[in-house]
Amino acid sequence: YEDGVITSKIVFPTTNLSTLSIGKHQITYKVTDSDNNTVTKTRIVNVEANTLVKTDLIGSDRYGTAVKISQEGWKSAKTIILVNGLNNHLVDGLTATPLSTALDAPILLSAKSSLPKATVDEIKRLNPSKIIVIGGTGAINESVISQLKNINRNITVKRIGGKTRYETSLNIAKELDSIVPIKKIYIGAGNGEPDSLSISSVAGREKSPIILTAKNSLDTNTYNYLKSKNLSDAYFIGGTGVISDNVIKQVNAIVSKNVLGNRIAGVNRRETNANVIKKFYPETTLSGAVIAKDLDLVDALAVGPLAAKKGIPVVLTQNSLSSGQETVLKSKISNKLYQAGGGVSSSVLSNLKKLLTN
Repeated sequence: YEDGVITSKIVFPTTNLSTLSIGKHQITYKVTDSDNNTVTKTRIVNVEANTLVKTDLIGSDRYGTAVKISQEGWKSAKTIILVNGLNNHLVDGLTATPLSTALDAPILLSAKSSLPKATVDEIKRLNPSKIIVIGGTGAINESVISQLKNINRNITVKRIGGKTRYETSLNIAKELDSIVPIKKIYIGAGNGEPDSLSISSVAGREKSPIILTAKNSLDTNTYNYLKSKNLSDAYFIGGTGVISDNVIKQVNAIVSKNVLGNRIAGVNRRETNANVIKKFYPETTLSGAVIAKDLDLVDALAVGPLAAKKGIPVVLTQNSLSSGQETVLKSKISNKLYQAGGGVSSSVLSNLKKLLTN
């Protein structure tokens, strides 16, 4: 009564509770008031092993997997991003995740000339007012647009494409810039799809565009646009085999920070993936992780917006984790793992679970 609230004066045991072994422990703490009246309390703390919950986002095919991912993250959506789900057209969708995140829109997959039934049903469930089609008519032709209109005549359909993959990535960046003014960019290689997908959840989380470049220089239109944006920072995802130092020097000349040391790369796609996780997810406790195939990349593309929304990294692998991936994941703790699509070996999944709960 005299001292008021004295919760702040509680004396806890010197034991570091976070290092207690699995099992039951008696923990005693006490508090003393200004008249030296002391009360102690002993409680039983039960330390349990970290239990990882795995959620499978796996459909009967790539289109169904994208639907499973959408259902995990969205009860409804005002906007949907639609990309061609075939491997030879994936490059158009590589840079779509930041735009998807800015619009809180899932990525769904289409064939070139027709919408799979799973995609149609998911569009009906989400009931969007707008669908953004990524890529030109060579990726998704006008017959798909007609099918979208048949689902709901009130849906607005907008196409974002370009004559080249570089122009498409630039046009996506411009669309993103109209929603969230861009200050930071991620540069990915035009022929380095896995590296761009490693960074997609990071770029999405930050709503920063992924800009595709040729090995030795940005194309003129992209360079001029970026130069006009008063950018502050940039990162380059991939080694010198796909992004030369000349590109870094080009960008360094038009951003306010010195970005000459901002290359994130590894000897292969899995090591690059490990270094992306190490750099951009420094926290020990992750709220989750996603695993997807690194050879057939469509599932990794579709899961980018969900990973960005949840603030969790995408682990790209298939038959084995690289030494870099094992090292960085061993330093993390998580009780949630999402698998986007099938094709990842059971031994990899077991290893990943062990690393994340170690």
